Amino acid sequence: LERGVGLEVYSNGSLQLVTGGQAFSDDRIYSILPYGRSKLLIAAREGGLFLYDLNTKNLKPFSENVSRFLIENHVYDALQLNNETFVFGTLRGGLITMSKDGTTYRVYDKTNLLLDNEVNALYLDNSNNLWVALDQSLSKIEFNSPFTFYNDKDGISGTISAITKFENKIYVCTTLGVFCYDGNLKRTDQFYENKFKQLSLKAECFSFLKAKFKGKERLFVVSQKGLYEIKDLGLDLVLEDFCFTAFQS
Repeated sequence: LERGVGLEVYSNGSLQLVTGGQAFSDDRIYSILPYGRSKLLIAAREGGLFLYDLNTKNLKPFSENVSRFLIENHVYDALQLNNETFVFGTLRGGLITMSKDGTTYRVYDKTNLLLDNEVNALYLDNSNNLWVALDQSLSKIEFNSPFTFYNDKDGISGTISAITKFENKIYVCTTLGVFCYDGNLKRTDQFYENKFKQLSLKAECFSFLKAKFKGKERLFVVSQKGLYEIKDLGLDLVLEDFCFTAFQS
């Protein structure tokens, strides 16, 4: 990238402006990554993300939401984690991972993972662990680990007393209520975050009960305010009294 000229390619001993490369004449490119067999994914400070087709010489903006994040937080480095995921480091907003199609993304910053939000460099080791050079520290992120750690920063509060899976959702009951995590949830209108959502019951909860009625399985939660049936993210009161445990007869 030559300031005042644009994106160039080195060929036959000299730099030549690529078709459409003048779009970056007043911008700064911080990363160029392969995207499939014939495209490049370009991350620029002021323009955000672009896809450049090496065959058609077509340059087009890519993933508006991730681009906006990179522009606002000053993209500084990037790499490809695997065939389906890219990761970008910024100077103000930590990391953001993005699916290959640009529709799914998640932010990792000081609120949920990193020690600070200034990412100066990224490195992927032979075990596919991501090393992140921060302002005053070094972090190692094991994206391929089979374990995921959740805490109060992910929306869970109180002491956990029971966990269950029901209809592809994870439900957790604690001393402060019931929380739900939908792993299949994808949001394209905001930055994707795997957060637990608290249901309307705000009381000490002790356990869950799965029971079948007429061949259909239903989920109940036992709490100090009574027995409730959980329906997606809603609650129906079944018994209004202090309950410590429940069984199906």
